Amino acid sequence: VAINFSSKQLRDTGYVRYLQELLEKHQIAAEFIEIEITESIFLRNSERAMTLFHDFLSMGVRLALDDFGTGYSSIHYLTYIPVHKIKLDKSVVDAYLCDGKDAFIENIIRLSHSQGFKITVEGVEQEHQYERLRSFGCDYIQGYYFSRPLPADEVIAFIRQRGA
Repeated sequence: VAINFSSKQLRDTGYVRYLQELLEKHQIAAEFIEIEITESIFLRNSERAMTLFHDFLSMGVRLALDDFGTGYSSIHYLTYIPVHKIKLDKSVVDAYLCDGKDAFIENIIRLSHSQGFKITVEGVEQEHQYERLRSFGCDYIQGYYFSRPLPADEVIAFIRQRGA
């Protein structure tokens, strides 16, 4: 389960404890939780953010750098923000996943893998995009090509229908 973490939550000093209590109460292994952070969280309060990231990691929660390719994206962040996964933003797919430009995305995937990160590409809407990303070795691909967002009560039926 992926949880988006906002920069406002940096001020919530009890969040890690709260998450730990929820995991214990519902008997959920921390490894099944992924906190999605954006670079803006790190830019606003890097010391607090790094402490928080390490707190999440120490309890077994995984971190993903979300919306990579937007805003102030910097490859330098990838050398010290302790994430497991990078999520490449849909805007990058729209701009570069086309003939003559798609080597850019292939290189981001290679760079991510060379640093030990998994990579998710967001915003995939067409079969040719999906096939191209697969050929590049993309770890995870998400977008409307698979499904529009579904209400929780429809997810199980969707999974059964797809045979997953």
